[in-house]
Amino acid sequence: MALRTANIVSKHASAAQLGDSVRECFGLANSTTVQGRALDELHGFFEVACLRGAIHDEVIQGLINKSTKKNIVNASCAAHAIAKLPAGKQQDYLNKFIALIKTENVDNKIQGAYCMGELGRIKDLSAFPKIIEIPSGLFVHAIEEVRLAGSISLGSMTVGNPDFFLDKVFELLDKSQEKQKYLFLYSIRDIIVHAPLCLKNYLNKLLPLLLAYSGAED
Repeated sequence: MALRTANIVSKHASAAQLGDSVRECFGLANSTTVQGRALDELHGFFEVACLRGAIHDEVIQGLINKSTKKNIVNASCAAHAIAKLPAGKQQDYLNKFIALIKTENVDNKIQGAYCMGELGRIKDLSAFPKIIEIPSGLFVHAIEEVRLAGSISLGSMTVGNPDFFLDKVFELLDKSQEKQKYLFLYSIRDIIVHAPLCLKNYLNKLLPLLLAYSGAED
C-alpha cells in the first residue's frame, strides 16, 4: 500500500519533493523479500521518478553496484529507471553493462550481466549486433557465479523478444559442450517464469534437457 501511494504521489510531485521517497525505495530495492505486486509497484515508482527527473546517475549506479544473484531486484529497478531515459542515455548504460562484462573483475561481470539482462527483459535488444554473444560468452568462465549470471542474463534478454532470440538460444544449446548444457536450464527457467507460452514450439528440444537434469539439486 505504501509503495502504491508513493507511485500515485510521484506522478504529481517535483523532483525535489521525491527525494525522500527515492531514498526509501532505494533501500527497498536491497530487500530480498520484495516480490509480486510490491515489486511491480517498486518498478513503477522508479519509472515515474525517473520521468520526473528525481532519479540521477548516482542512484542508478548505486543499484548497479548492489546487483547480485541473491538480489536481482537492484538490477531490475535500475533497468526500469534506465528504460525511461532518453535513447542516448539508454545506449550509454547498455555500453556500460557490456564494458563491465568484459572486465576481468568478477563482481563487475556479474553486475553487468544481471543489469543487461533486466534491461533486455523490458527493452528489445535484438537490434544490437551479436548481443547474444555477450552473456553466452560467460558460459566458459572459470567461476560458477559468473557462468550463472550469464545464463540468467541470456534468459532475461530472450523475454524481451522471444521471436528473435529463442532460435538462437536453442542453436547455442545444440552446439554447446555437454558440461555447459545445464546453464541453459537457468536461461529457460527465466523464460518459463516470464513468458512460458513462447516455448511451446520448442518442447521437442526442451523436454530432453529437462529430463537429463531432473535430478539436479538446483
